[in-house]
Amino acid sequence: MNNSASINKDQTQEKLAAFEMVAKWLPGIKIIQQIDPIQNLFICEKGIQHYGLSPAFFKHLPTREFEKIIFSPHHQDTCFLGTREGQSLDERETKLYLQRKVFDHKTIMELVMVKKVFSENADAPLLQLIQIIPIKFQSWAMAKMERVIQEMNFKKANYKKFNLLTERNKEVLAHMVSCCKAEEISEMLGISVNTVNTHKKKIKDLLVLEESHEVLWYGLAFDLLSC
Repeated sequence: MNNSASINKDQTQEKLAAFEMVAKWLPGIKIIQQIDPIQNLFICEKGIQHYGLSPAFFKHLPTREFEKIIFSPHHQDTCFLGTREGQSLDERETKLYLQRKVFDHKTIMELVMVKKVFSENADAPLLQLIQIIPIKFQSWAMAKMERVIQEMNFKKANYKKFNLLTERNKEVLAHMVSCCKAEEISEMLGISVNTVNTHKKKIKDLLVLEESHEVLWYGLAFDLLSC
């Protein structure tokens, strides 16, 4: 190990030691990873108990298992919410996610905050802090969050098809979602009924719509009901 690598390792260990001292005062489960290459460096005691992982096992947990057990920003049950108030969307900001997990046959929702930890030393490895906070919703709110997750899943699965539509296609689709007839759409958009039907056929072909209720799913997932 060269001198620079040794210094970087010592600095990383110092950061981990300092964070471990304050971790117990922060809410939720706290995890620190090294980025590129991914390496699990730290998980708090609450995380060890929650996931049933020893510190040694956690450090050698493969990325695929980490994403399956703990957190993946790309999982179908994970929704990107945005950044903390007052922050813009770039690599330095705290990114907020909502994820659905099933533990002991119970569905829970978790707020996940991910923040990159930068060092004054440009050669030092880049770290990220992952903070996971379980959220206890009332039963009515949980049902609504389940629907939000379903809509987000649908949007992730179909956004490429949706983006094939022209702006006019989307305007017609928005009125289809509201159950408007071709004659009504014609009047509202100032186009002929034949043109409306042409748009409707193109929409059905591009979105591969087989059932009429699928139009409503697009309306909910892509916020067309407000149009």
